[in-house]
Amino acid sequence: MGLWSKFLQKVLRKKDAPSASDRAEKPSNSLEFLLDHAAKDPSQRTKFFRALMESDLYVVGRTQGMGVTEDDGAIRSTGKLSLQFALFEDGEGRRYIPAYTSRERLETALTAGGVDSTETGYLKLAARALFESRPDECSIHVNAGFAHGVFLEPQHIEALLEGKVGPVASTLEPGTRLALTQLSEADAPLAEVLGHLLRARTGRVEGAFLALEGRQPFLGISCPALSERQFEELVDEVSSAAGPALKMGQALRVVRIAAAGELESA
Repeated sequence: MGLWSKFLQKVLRKKDAPSASDRAEKPSNSLEFLLDHAAKDPSQRTKFFRALMESDLYVVGRTQGMGVTEDDGAIRSTGKLSLQFALFEDGEGRRYIPAYTSRERLETALTAGGVDSTETGYLKLAARALFESRPDECSIHVNAGFAHGVFLEPQHIEALLEGKVGPVASTLEPGTRLALTQLSEADAPLAEVLGHLLRARTGRVEGAFLALEGRQPFLGISCPALSERQFEELVDEVSSAAGPALKMGQALRVVRIAAAGELESA
């Protein structure tokens, strides 16, 4: 881990991150183009996440098993592999794997950290394969150290693997305990948007609350009069309204409260 720690401990510090004027900051492929647009226009985020799941990512790591070395120097998996990734932990204790949308981005990160990219092993993996093979409770930081990056926490990754790029809907049964925290000031736009939407649905929605589950927004809705189909339609409305107010990497979880649930606020 020494070599990996050396370059990322340096490159991931904000003062050492590549600047917007750096050549590698300009999109070099369609995925980076979509990420650039998604960072500026929230309505483009769904398109980016769908493209992400069909794309390859570059990560520092090692492998044992079936693989081939491609022309660009990356190892491409061709079968079952034993993978070892460079794992890091941020100041809040979150473990993550830095992943990059192109070899150019990865090499820029390595160079910024004073590491020779020709002497560093890295892997080229399908995003889905990377997400599925990451250690439990491990996040993915796409384009770590760049102005336009996205930090994907475990619950967001699981939702993407299930094909869900919008709010994740489920039902909260009586007796369920949740560890929730209050919203931060940064989440005020989301609260305002959803509050306006749900107040306009009086009669269909008996009550609702918005909180944080870890770092992800959690919306609980009591709507006993709605059928499953009507609830799904409400979730679609919530998705459209919430999208612009969500930060990159946030995944809104929408929960239907079947009855008076037992909530434990952390």
